[in-house]
Amino acid sequence: MDETTDISITKRKSFWKRYFNSATTPIENENDKKIQDVWEKYFNGDNISKYALKRVGDNKYQFLHKSCQEYYAAQKIIFDIISWKSNINDINHQQFQQQFETYAQKFLINHKLLNEEMGIIQFIADRIYDSNLMFINLKSRLFRLIESSKNNSKVSIAAANAATILNVAR
Repeated sequence: MDETTDISITKRKSFWKRYFNSATTPIENENDKKIQDVWEKYFNGDNISKYALKRVGDNKYQFLHKSCQEYYAAQKIIFDIISWKSNINDINHQQFQQQFETYAQKFLINHKLLNEEMGIIQFIADRIYDSNLMFINLKSRLFRLIESSKNNSKVSIAAANAATILNVAR
């Protein structure tokens, strides 16, 4: 892994930590030169994603519109859920559910109730019936979160969010 990748991973983790702890706080960076260089590449690069953020001060950034933030948060939540894989290849349904229940409390969807975040809920709900094969197990994973809450009270936030998303999607 090169320095840019390390910085990118650190930035992403920092962003999501800030988002799930306080959704309205502007994104801030340390004054580290390497991180500043990454932001310069971001704003001066050719990628269209650079239009999602605006600079609001020295090393302070904010989404241009709340819907951009909601979209990226929804994508992160979705990929967190659908990318989870069992660590055993040959596994039955019950074993899979037990492993899923153990890991479920770590999902981002379990960090914050999304009732006030209808944009995020709608973006996730839209993916439930998306024809892209990437999202084929999203609906079943949301149901698994609800099922997990029956045996693990630490998954109650995820289960509530999953139920809300499934209700909006129907």
